[in-house]
Amino acid sequence: MPIYWSPSSKTALAEAELEYNSEHRSQSIYVRLPLTSPPDQLRSYMRAGETANIVIWTTTPWTLPANKAVCYSPGLQYCLLRLAGRSELLILAESLLETVADKLNTSLDIVSTFSGGSLAGLSYHHPIYEGKRCPLLPAEHVTSDVGTGLVHTAPAHGHDDFKVALKHGLSKECMVDGNGKYTLEAGEEFEAKHVFDEGNSIVQQRLGERLLYSEEYIHKYPYDWRSKQPVIIRASRQWFIDTKKLIGPALKALEGVEVSPPVYKSPLCESISQRPYWCISRQRAWGVPIPVFQDEHGNSYVHRAITDHLRQLIINHGPDIWWEADDTTLLPDHIRHESGIASDLKLTRGRDILDIWFDSGVTWSSVLGDRPADLYIEGVDQIRGWFQSSLLTCVAINGRAPYKSIMMHGFTVDEEGQKMSKSLGNVVAPSDVIYGDKGKKKPGYGVDVLRWWAASKYAVTNVDIGPNMIRQCNDKMLQLRKRMRFILGNVYDFVPEKNLIDYNSLLPQDQYFLHVAHEYANQVTSCYESNDLSAVLKWLELFTAKFSNIYATLSKDRLYCFPADSRERRSAQTVLHHTFNILVYSAAPILPFFAEDCFVHRYGTQLNKGLSTSVSIFRSGWMTVDSRWQNHQLSVRFEIVFTIVEKIRSLLNNTPADTMDVMLVADTKENKTLDILKGLQEDAEYGVLCSHSPLCEAIQCASVSVATAEDCPGFPMFTEPDHVGDMLELGMKVYLKKAAHMRCQRCRRYTAATVTEPCEMCLLNMANTWTN
Repeated sequence: MPIYWSPSSKTALAEAELEYNSEHRSQSIYVRLPLTSPPDQLRSYMRAGETANIVIWTTTPWTLPANKAVCYSPGLQYCLLRLAGRSELLILAESLLETVADKLNTSLDIVSTFSGGSLAGLSYHHPIYEGKRCPLLPAEHVTSDVGTGLVHTAPAHGHDDFKVALKHGLSKECMVDGNGKYTLEAGEEFEAKHVFDEGNSIVQQRLGERLLYSEEYIHKYPYDWRSKQPVIIRASRQWFIDTKKLIGPALKALEGVEVSPPVYKSPLCESISQRPYWCISRQRAWGVPIPVFQDEHGNSYVHRAITDHLRQLIINHGPDIWWEADDTTLLPDHIRHESGIASDLKLTRGRDILDIWFDSGVTWSSVLGDRPADLYIEGVDQIRGWFQSSLLTCVAINGRAPYKSIMMHGFTVDEEGQKMSKSLGNVVAPSDVIYGDKGKKKPGYGVDVLRWWAASKYAVTNVDIGPNMIRQCNDKMLQLRKRMRFILGNVYDFVPEKNLIDYNSLLPQDQYFLHVAHEYANQVTSCYESNDLSAVLKWLELFTAKFSNIYATLSKDRLYCFPADSRERRSAQTVLHHTFNILVYSAAPILPFFAEDCFVHRYGTQLNKGLSTSVSIFRSGWMTVDSRWQNHQLSVRFEIVFTIVEKIRSLLNNTPADTMDVMLVADTKENKTLDILKGLQEDAEYGVLCSHSPLCEAIQCASVSVATAEDCPGFPMFTEPDHVGDMLELGMKVYLKKAAHMRCQRCRRYTAATVTEPCEMCLLNMANTWTN
């Protein structure tokens, strides 16, 4: 059967092992072939001495010695043409007349037109071998897109040609060997000549006056992906899987498979439906041998007893036993007897190995056993490779797909968008990113940084990588580590079993941030389920930024200045504990070393020294969140507060608000909205406790008061403010005045009565007597 063959590698190739060079240069020729006996319908138009010729076009002149027929389409319209200045008539498809006339640079006058069916039963003189006649045959693959509508057919060098040969009983012998050179069967003139070089030249010389036109033709052509050299289609004895029997079940199995991105499901189905067979044999000196024996006539002997025996030998000694052992070991007498092979029949072991895509295609068997994989992930080029070979083998054996979902990605280019090449020196080696390159003074960033880049750049199109991008990923990892260090540093004495505070007893600002954490946990889980890894990192960055900019800032006073076992500090620590868990679990699939390092530090050694160091985040399931954390009503209140914060920043030109006393003058509705956040407020003007309310903590000011317009006229802040801002969208005004109190030397808040003494709250905290 004709298969893709690499003369440079001397082996058969699967389609998945081909690369296509769009700049390949072939020799394009138009050839006239005289009819042996024109029918009466054509003879009536012929003048004395004229011949009738069919015209063929080919970009592989070297295949003409293997010509066995010329195919036409019964559905096309053909015409008989008179070539100006020549005593000959030409036959070709009418729709391609102008193209051929332009190539020949001459006028072609139509003498007659007729349907393709009129060519049935005709024959022509072979283009190379004198005295040899070949038939014109109908075929479905003939079109009027290019050429002449009459297709040169060499069964040994074309897939469609081979089908025609099978249908009409044509011979299919191949006259080209594994080196891409003609054999003696092609004739002494051709013997040992390489088809691409001397072969094309000799063929054109032999054609003589039959060669109507020749030109260089640039087009897409298959190349060997290893040697980067052009391949040929060559008939040879190979082992095949008849995939026609598998196409239907395979497509049915794919219906239940989720493909990400979804746009690639159709190409995968199409590639399978268009694969009539799979050549699984290769000609290599290494690999898994195909366990067959052959006699001197080329007949192959396969039997279950033989394969079972060889299987045990390979288990015990490895696949090299096939090449190293003697014939008696490989095929002992009792196996011959069991297989029905005569003891005196001389057999030799086969030299073919299995296609590597068959090897990779059955990995599901050894890795997964009877269960399908949750996910297969590879590049889009594996539509014709691993994704397909895995599916076909599993459907053949188990009647189902080997995977529940498939994820495909693009390929890497450098920061300028150029394909990576050793000659250009723009290859980024994973090992250099991880370990660095001392010779080039490049730092190593570790595995997690490389994984961050890979996840952030997930795309079906090409993605770029370079030193700048790796540094950016490293900077983001450092930010994540700093935020995690803050959490770990503040939960060093927090034992969940003893210190965890129930959600309903948490302070409002702490409940709010658990709502944020709940939303993040659900969002990132959804991204993982849809394999959107780049979105996972975007949400991770947004969440950690919100944690750093909002929660870490507003909780520091309670974490650093309140009594160790106070409700206020434990409430903040409870949030840090839950935030830690959500962060490490959500980061673990992409940043496993970072997540494991944090997890073991928190649960394996820091608090539970009696635990085994084998404690692992990867043995503890997925993160869990309390449904009570979802509190949209509280979230709305705090979004109002953060809008106020932005207004204050604009009034102060982005300088911190901690030196300011704040008054919020709102209508009754908005006043009630903020009531829950006023918390401990007792003195509406300058009471010390109002400086530690949830509202004050969120705004990060010296103190905050909330009042209606009717209550305001008596307040100095209302009559003599330093700044006033309207917030019409909230029905509110903001009044700012420089803090009436001094800066506390302990908590750094402007809540102290004098410069030298701590504020009242710090005095209570130091005495460990402040309670609520």
